[in-house]
Amino acid sequence: MRRKGQIGNSISAIVISFALVLSIMPANQVKAAQAAAKVITEDNVETSYETIGEAVTAMTDGDTLCLEQDSNEGFTVPTGEKWKLSVGKHSYSGRISIRLEAGLELVDGNYTDGFMLDGRYINGETYITIDDGVTADKYAGQIMERWTQPEQWLKEDEDAEEQYIVETSTSLPYKVGNQRYASSVRATNDITDGDTLYIVEDTDRGLLGDNYLFKTYNIDAGNHKVGGDLYIPKGATLISGTFLGYVYIGDFTVTDKCRFTKDTANTLRYICDDDTKLVPDSEGYLTFVPARASDKLVSCNGKTYVYAEHAFENMSGDQVNTLTFTGDYDAVISFPYNKKCKLDFGEYSPKEFIENFGELEIVSGVFDKDANGENNCLVSYKPITISGGYFNHFDFWDGDWGTPEYIIKGGTFSSYAYEQIKDKLAEGYKAVYQNGNYVVKSLQSDVKLTGWQEIDNKWYYYNADGEKTTDWQNVDGKWYYMNNDGVMQTGWQSIGGSWYYMNESGAMLTGWQSIGGNWYYMNGSGAMLTGWQSIGGNWYYMNGSGEMLTGWQNIGGSWYYMNGSGAMLTGWQYISGQWYYMNSSGVWMK
Repeated sequence: MRRKGQIGNSISAIVISFALVLSIMPANQVKAAQAAAKVITEDNVETSYETIGEAVTAMTDGDTLCLEQDSNEGFTVPTGEKWKLSVGKHSYSGRISIRLEAGLELVDGNYTDGFMLDGRYINGETYITIDDGVTADKYAGQIMERWTQPEQWLKEDEDAEEQYIVETSTSLPYKVGNQRYASSVRATNDITDGDTLYIVEDTDRGLLGDNYLFKTYNIDAGNHKVGGDLYIPKGATLISGTFLGYVYIGDFTVTDKCRFTKDTANTLRYICDDDTKLVPDSEGYLTFVPARASDKLVSCNGKTYVYAEHAFENMSGDQVNTLTFTGDYDAVISFPYNKKCKLDFGEYSPKEFIENFGELEIVSGVFDKDANGENNCLVSYKPITISGGYFNHFDFWDGDWGTPEYIIKGGTFSSYAYEQIKDKLAEGYKAVYQNGNYVVKSLQSDVKLTGWQEIDNKWYYYNADGEKTTDWQNVDGKWYYMNNDGVMQTGWQSIGGSWYYMNESGAMLTGWQSIGGNWYYMNGSGAMLTGWQSIGGNWYYMNGSGEMLTGWQNIGGSWYYMNGSGAMLTGWQYISGQWYYMNSSGVWMK
């Protein structure tokens, strides 16, 4: 008990002593234990603060702001001052504004999603330096090439998924005047109206021109290949080069010395005029060439076009516009918002997918395989009506917009396509199975079914007058049996006191048939035989179920022997090591 009391007294003494220490500890040291940041001056004087805001308020030119914990608190580097930011082992996701003639050096740390730099490199008046110790989430705002020096480049960190690091670049593919750049943004920042941005080596960095500067310039890649996306400013001219990425369109000019991939070219159809088109060269790249009259496959409101996009631009917004095609069309068709369109392909086919943002009705066309041998695809943002056309290898896709609405009032559908639209038939319409396809017709129309028809997974046969048949029917030289409801029968059927067997296709079988591991014989009328039967010069015995018997059989009080093929044996027979004699009737003579 005394030991317990002594322990308690010791603990009390420690607590009192700790409290005394705290009471005499300098105030700034107490604050440091709760600090969010500290400021280090150029003279290495450190001061801690509870918030970044307090630390920033105390910052002066040349100071370093050091984070002591993860933060998303933003701040502003004021005009004329040069600061450093050290995140250390922490993460930062705030927004930093950099005023003109100000600068910021990112010393280290991880910059995560939400981080944003608000400022711009303009003629050296505003700057940012990113040191090697910096990493950034892939989507961490604008830690972008615009902020790196001409010899630097942001590279993906192989050791840290979804992060970038700063590396010194030996590649300087962009040239303005006599100056080379690693960054296309830095290059376009320095370019002037009417000048030329040269791409002097192959690059996968694309062209991320600063469109906010509203400059007009030429882009000349010569014989080089340019990967990555291309952001081409309004008014620019694309002189030459081979471009592999997507083109984000301003309003620019392209010469016939430029080459594009198929995917890139699809975006460029918008800037083709009615007298030019894109065609593949010997290497499969697409180039601009003059269009012939026969190349104008699209017509709308009395005018003809090379590409559907040109027709869209000239469509009326207050009437239904019929888009007519006079040949197969190998480009994506994207029907615009707030336009009413009818798609009339006649006997021709789209060879790329179709997407709809307006009021669209498909009235004709063959919708089958695309140019790559894949299924055609229709994705619709708004309800679409189908009143005609043949849909074979065709997918109705919901994209990322949710389940689209298809209103089916006509058309012919393969079994594959029908499964996708069978629940989307408009009220007053039905699908009729004809010649291997489903044809959608109005209930008010005079629909006459003839021949074989599959309805609700059952088969029926309609005569030339459109009447559903029952009983025995001879179709193309084969006999079928339909019950009183007209449903075609398969398998064993007892009809008129005899048994018949219909295969999976419903055709009646005759002659020898192996069914379920047993042999049966159906006569020329299809009736299953039982008892003794003379077939092909041999005698066989079928039991009451019609099964052919083999081996020793006692029939009518006499013994008979049937070989493995079921044929009755006569005369001397050596069976299981012994001789037996069967008379001419097959009876064993004991």
